[in-house]
Amino acid sequence: MNTPLLEVQDLHVHYTTDDGTARAVNGIDFSLHRGETLGLVGETGAGKTTTALALLGLVPRPPGKILGGRILFQGENLLEKSEKELRRLRGNQMSIIFQDPMTSLNPLFPAGKQIAENLILHQNLAPKEALRKAGEMLTRVGIPASRSGNYPHEFSGGMKQRVVIAMALACNPALLIADEPTTALDVTIQAQILEILHDLKDEFGLSLLMISHDLGVVADVADRVAVMYAGDIVETGTVDQVFDSPRHPYTTGLLDSLPDIDAPKGESLRPITGLMPDAMDLPRGCSFAPRCPRVMPICHEEKPPSFFPDQGRSVRCFLYDQTRSKT
Repeated sequence: MNTPLLEVQDLHVHYTTDDGTARAVNGIDFSLHRGETLGLVGETGAGKTTTALALLGLVPRPPGKILGGRILFQGENLLEKSEKELRRLRGNQMSIIFQDPMTSLNPLFPAGKQIAENLILHQNLAPKEALRKAGEMLTRVGIPASRSGNYPHEFSGGMKQRVVIAMALACNPALLIADEPTTALDVTIQAQILEILHDLKDEFGLSLLMISHDLGVVADVADRVAVMYAGDIVETGTVDQVFDSPRHPYTTGLLDSLPDIDAPKGESLRPITGLMPDAMDLPRGCSFAPRCPRVMPICHEEKPPSFFPDQGRSVRCFLYDQTRSKT
């Protein structure tokens, strides 16, 4: 396969406060190819949003700090770039859609002007031409161009998210990061937003990193999946591999906890016992060991490396260490 558009290698991100150090991201690796959608899933607090912020150079400092690793975008390490160079990339070659559209929209300016601002900054368009193109982008996400003069408070939640999508895609980025883009919306609007993202991804030929705790959303839109737990990516694979035959006990637990309409009447859900550990007090060894139904003594002592039980997938679990004797 061709060189990935995005390749993350051994990324570490910590937050240091007066209360201690939170190890939010702990040596993760993943890649994203051109035209591909990667779903990054996990519980709240797993480190998904911190990962997205690190990709864009937006980890708040202080208290956050990227301690090590590489983020290769189009072959260049973003961690070696200056803030000025990163600003040229953000909103241009790389864009993000946040969970709450009001974190991206300025209530004091019309929607069209906010989209046009990005075009003026990154594509050097004249203000009149930028406003015309902003109207075109609104039309592409299902909002009449005539509403480009409306302010954010004049749009519904779903319409605000459409405006944010138009803003993110205005400069035709190579990479779009969608951080829980449908969580704040009702189910019907969620489906519409996902359909817009799918159609525009194909139209623009971009790569999409879809961050979500909703396995159903990821199953619908992603080509590959990376499962994140307590700052680690514990399993990666294609959607079919991960959903049809999960390897890591945490992934299995996530899928088993979902409602099943074919389950016998009266059968209870099977939640994962316990809670995700505090990032300031991660256990020794495997972070999932205290909750794992298949835990072994080594799990409490050593952090598992990545094993590769099948082509195209990886698992951080000693169950797949072929060098250890099986008992």
